Amino acid sequence: MSFLRTAAGRGTILLAVSLALAALLDAEGLRKQAETQPGGIQRRVALDFTEPLVRISSALHLTAPRHELQVAIGRTGDDTIDPGVHLAPPTPARAGPHTAVQRPTPHRDPQLPVISRKQPLHVWVAGDSLAQVPGDALRRDGGAQIRVDGVESRLS
Repeated sequence: MSFLRTAAGRGTILLAVSLALAALLDAEGLRKQAETQPGGIQRRVALDFTEPLVRISSALHLTAPRHELQVAIGRTGDDTIDPGVHLAPPTPARAGPHTAVQRPTPHRDPQLPVISRKQPLHVWVAGDSLAQVPGDALRRDGGAQIRVDGVESRLS
């Protein structure tokens, strides 16, 4: 008990309580950061730590200040991670009222390989931290014609 009575002991307890409160207030941000880390033991530990932290923070309604601040500065979707790959369809050329639109005839360069299930396209995704989520999505949703050989991202 004498340890708790010393200034150093009180300072240590105050620091621990402050860090715990900060972690609870920013639990969703910590969770997002853990989810965007490259695969490995550090990511697994971070996910295991932040999962109950987010549940406790939500149960205590400590996520409300963060959400209100995000709404106030116009960043409501910051904690949402969308792992999907969204490709916009090409826009057709506009023609006049009496102009026929000529479709280009399909043309294949004989030197380019044909991508198929038997000969998939091999892709290696590399970049900064923003390359991780699209790379993982391409690996998961690329289908049989795309084979992702590696996804490497580094914080920059």
